[in-house]
Amino acid sequence: MFVYLKDQNSIKPDIFPGFDTRQTQFGKQIGPVPANYPTYDHQNAGTAAETTWLRIVRTGNGDQGELYTAYSSTGGENWTKEETWQHQLGSSAQIGISAQNAAGFTMDFDYVRVYRLKTPAPGIIP
Repeated sequence: MFVYLKDQNSIKPDIFPGFDTRQTQFGKQIGPVPANYPTYDHQNAGTAAETTWLRIVRTGNGDQGELYTAYSSTGGENWTKEETWQHQLGSSAQIGISAQNAAGFTMDFDYVRVYRLKTPAPGIIP
C-alpha cells in the first residue's frame, strides 16, 4: 500500500519477506534530492504474519507537510503504532496497492477501505 504524489515522492507501509522472516516496514521516498543524499529510507516496524493488516493515518496539512503514521495488526483488532514520516504530498496524492518480490512469493489483497474524516465544526475540539 502506498500514498503517491509522483515518481520519487511517496510513502508506504509494506510487508518485507526477508526470506525466512516477515517484517512490516514503513518507507519514504523523496526527490529530487541533492547528490549523495538518499532518495529512499525505511524503518523496520514489526513482525508480520500470514495475514497482516496495514493502516496509514494522515494528520496535518500545512507548510511543513503532512504527517503519515503507519499501523499494523496481525489480527485486525489490536493495532501497533509504527513510525511517522513527514512528507509534502498534498491533496493531489493518490492511494495505491502493489506487490513486488522474487519468484515464489504471493500476496493477496482483501478489505481495502479509504476513509475521509469529517472536519469538526468551528469551536468543536475533536
